[in-house]
Amino acid sequence: MLTPKSIPLLGRTNMRIALLPVLVLFFVLPAPAKTTEYDSSINSTYKTDPSSFREITGYVRGQGTMLSNVRVAVKDSSRETLTDDKGFYSIKAAQGEVLVFSHLGLKSMEIVVEDITRELDVSLVKDSRMLDEVKLNASANSVDVPDEFDTNYGKVNRKKLGYSSNYLAGENLNLAGVDLVDALRGKIPGYQVYSLNRVQTAQLRPGGGPPLWEIDGVLFQNEPPYIDLNTIESINVIKSPGGAMARYGGLASGGVIIVRTLDKAKGQSVPQKIDVSSGTNVNLYKKDAVSFANQSYVKPSYHNTLEGTKNSLETLESFEKFLPIYKDDATFYLDYARRLMKMENNEEASLKVLDEMQDNLFYDPVGLKSLAYFYQEKNMDLEALRVYLRVLSLRPEYAQSYRDLASTYRSIGLIESSWNYYMYYLNKVKSLGGSAIGETIYHEMEEIHYRMPKGFRPKEAFVSKTPLKDVPKDVRLIFEWDNSEAEFELEFVNPQGQAYSFIHTYEYNDEQINDEKTRGYSSREYIIDELNQNGWLVNLIYFGNKSNKPTYLKVTEIRNWARKGQNEEVSVLKLVEKNKKFQLVRI
Repeated sequence: MLTPKSIPLLGRTNMRIALLPVLVLFFVLPAPAKTTEYDSSINSTYKTDPSSFREITGYVRGQGTMLSNVRVAVKDSSRETLTDDKGFYSIKAAQGEVLVFSHLGLKSMEIVVEDITRELDVSLVKDSRMLDEVKLNASANSVDVPDEFDTNYGKVNRKKLGYSSNYLAGENLNLAGVDLVDALRGKIPGYQVYSLNRVQTAQLRPGGGPPLWEIDGVLFQNEPPYIDLNTIESINVIKSPGGAMARYGGLASGGVIIVRTLDKAKGQSVPQKIDVSSGTNVNLYKKDAVSFANQSYVKPSYHNTLEGTKNSLETLESFEKFLPIYKDDATFYLDYARRLMKMENNEEASLKVLDEMQDNLFYDPVGLKSLAYFYQEKNMDLEALRVYLRVLSLRPEYAQSYRDLASTYRSIGLIESSWNYYMYYLNKVKSLGGSAIGETIYHEMEEIHYRMPKGFRPKEAFVSKTPLKDVPKDVRLIFEWDNSEAEFELEFVNPQGQAYSFIHTYEYNDEQINDEKTRGYSSREYIIDELNQNGWLVNLIYFGNKSNKPTYLKVTEIRNWARKGQNEEVSVLKLVEKNKKFQLVRI
């Protein structure tokens, strides 16, 4: 029969009695790395020692069939292979390296190899990206580009410029970008983004200075103001220093980016604002989401036996029967733990199952994260903390490891420990900008700043961007997923029936996903502000995670943020059924 397990890091017996004083001193933060520039990579140097390589296998599909002769290569190396007639491939790679999947006529895909990467099933899609570069000496344009565009100095005829220009329709922006600077990544040839004085700055050519921005006739140096990506009609770019300065003077030595927004007089309305980092398209909600409880999928072999148990004793006997088969499957443990909680609210028996889970998945960071999610959903933050400590030991270079620990310390009231973890991450990367995880960490540090406990005075200065009195009474939604390969679409629906989508797939958002994997995070925060009426919906379509295992999604809803009466509610969802829209949250 099951017995309580002694868990390395913290034993359960002692945890309930003596955890609080231990936790304060448990982890000594290493000295911050001395860096002069932001380095987001969790694996900045590829491993070349053959002993560090592991075999990665999978199948490549495209246009409804398995694809043969797909080139699978390790980027910046000589290692490559081709898929066979069944679409199967096998290749050796190390953590931190990048696998490139390419086939004529299909969009190439780049996937960062992580510590858990062993199996990758990939789907390639038709390459429908337009050629943005307009060559004036070409016999015909490769895209449908207007002959003229407006500037602050009148209309410009492309054919008479004497140099090349770029054109991008607003609908073709990377709408998952944090802001306009980010949304142009991969859309303009030669366009790059770098960090200058902790601010994201663009450049149009290697070695060039920052461009001049013209937004609806108003000029801005270095960085444009916030602009709703959904309101952008077109973008025209002049890279040529001579051409740009001829019109705009010396300020345009780095080129000019000319932005035109939609004319409200044409009936284009600006949707009710949600998180500026959401980068969403606006459509009308079709009322086609179904209850999440209606998931349909092939059940594991233990399912019928589990559902047929009548008491905790029978459930534990069933657990022991199937344990040898499913001992490496996180879903198995969580299904049994939920059953025990639901049946008789038997926390003790449930914890025995979860202790067994932590023992058997001790080196599995994905499985451990799903375990921590379960604990947090049940308001068992102390148990979640010991799991996150283990995840940090497995993933010390992942941004998510520091954020999860800091956030959990904050939840149990150990503010100083929480602050130390946030500051360690900040000192390590030098900036909180430029990524979704950075925004989340900033807001959580901002909350501590606003609600600073009496007597706690951190050594490090922290300056909030906005006084609390000016912060709207908003709802913050934080989505976290255990598997970095998870692909999905989030749909936000406002009370007027306008729907906004964030698409988290390699097909639509490969740069975002690879940034997540490179920095080491799997979360995203959304803010619904100016919330003057209820009736918001959040829906989800799940597309899989390149394996046959479920994805666990943690949803944290925060109300009255940074104010008296702040309330957090955590729910954890097991994502299995694909390509079906489910309702997640109603606000």
